[in-house]
Amino acid sequence: MKTAGLLEMQNKKSEPMSSNRKIVIGLCTFLRNQMLDGALESLLRMDLPTDVSVELVLVDNDPNGGARDLFEYYHAIFPFNSYYFIEPKQGVVYARNRVIDEALKLEATEIAFIDDDEIVSEQWLTALWNFYRDSFFTGVCGPMYRLLPPETDQVLLKFWQNYQQYKTGEERVMYCNNCLFSTNIVRPDKMNIRFDEFFNQIGGEDSIFSLNAINQGARFAHVSEAITIERFSKTRATFGYLLRRHFGSGSLLPIALKRAYSRKVWRLFLSHFPRLIVHAIFAPFAILFGRYKFWKNLVKLSEDAGVITGCFGKSYKHYIPKNILKESQV
Repeated sequence: MKTAGLLEMQNKKSEPMSSNRKIVIGLCTFLRNQMLDGALESLLRMDLPTDVSVELVLVDNDPNGGARDLFEYYHAIFPFNSYYFIEPKQGVVYARNRVIDEALKLEATEIAFIDDDEIVSEQWLTALWNFYRDSFFTGVCGPMYRLLPPETDQVLLKFWQNYQQYKTGEERVMYCNNCLFSTNIVRPDKMNIRFDEFFNQIGGEDSIFSLNAINQGARFAHVSEAITIERFSKTRATFGYLLRRHFGSGSLLPIALKRAYSRKVWRLFLSHFPRLIVHAIFAPFAILFGRYKFWKNLVKLSEDAGVITGCFGKSYKHYIPKNILKESQV
């Protein structure tokens, strides 16, 4: 065990018999120990590939090291090397970029990401690795199913229905809540891509990361068997969160187009502004068609309002500490 300002711990475990490849699993957290406990416990139970070494890098975005004790518990029983770092700069972008930096120091050939509110299936990593190893893709990603509290409103559940959007092998944009990719994307002598600090508070940083890689020739595929489950807290299983989520997603569209492709967004404004007006006019009457139609109209209204707002460079700041803490309460 070593301590040098920031806590850095490693545990020398046995490695696969033959391996010149190394997967570093990156996990970032911020004051969500109850969620993090479930994520770490699922990593303890997952199957490990036999032809590649696996290590874990946990980056704690709490300057006080609130996840240190929990990490130490799992560090002692993990069947693979595990490391803990504190990233004092606030934000998911800084935390994920710290994972990348530490993974490169560990000479990783691949990096996998999950979020601290997720649990992985037993076959998660082996499914990602086996398909990736035998393919020509630069990275792979799996489906994320949502687990909402049992008391969640039945109408609200319809908006978070779980379904397979892609089939194994289909190309798609990679999101970093469930992925594995080559370090060629992030190595300084290759693509040298990092998560864009511009998106630190508003989200969408993983979409831009993926699009930047695609612009340089990367290709990503879906692996249906690599399942993770996102656990919704009670404060997120609300209609208010649903509307904020769609407003934020809508506002990110024009911002991302301008940031990644330098595209003008006046066409988005012209197409979404009339829709905004229609949904606003229909809103008082939508309840006559039932609660689901009423909320569906409000969701569309919120999304259109987000697009219009994004055309002017504004967005909902999802990843600021007060919002993260509010939406992570169990």
